[in-house]
Amino acid sequence: MKKMSGENILLLERRYKQATLLSLSLVGVLIAVALTSFLFDEPLFVLDKQMTDTLWFGIIFLSAGVLLVRRIFNKWDRIKDLHLLRGMDGVFKTLRRDSLLLSLLGFMSGLLGFIIFLSNASQYDLFRSVVVALVVMAFVFPRKRIWSRIATELEGN
Repeated sequence: MKKMSGENILLLERRYKQATLLSLSLVGVLIAVALTSFLFDEPLFVLDKQMTDTLWFGIIFLSAGVLLVRRIFNKWDRIKDLHLLRGMDGVFKTLRRDSLLLSLLGFMSGLLGFIIFLSNASQYDLFRSVVVALVVMAFVFPRKRIWSRIATELEGN
């Protein structure tokens, strides 16, 4: 089995910690937003049924789009080109940026659910959208094993 150089291990550790911290902070903010729902017992504004359905479709398409974009971001050819252009640190910075972007998109689906909640005060709607957002954010959460494998494979080339 191939080993990574010490310099790349340090780069991996630093960038991975940053990506993990950013992703977990977005999860924390989403949970805090969901918990603020207990402060509201009546709707703040009213949206018609068509607008609410449009927001739900937005949640669905945003969540599906995140999964599609993740596949595009993790293409091996793209990662190899990044390594050639920017080096290993550039690859780790890009992986961190991609993780943050995908987590933000998942977070946005939770915020759309919060907007729906503010319009109808339905805890069930908020719960559904937050669960969808958390599942998406868990799916795109950076995995250290994958980052290590990428770095090991790139060093071997």
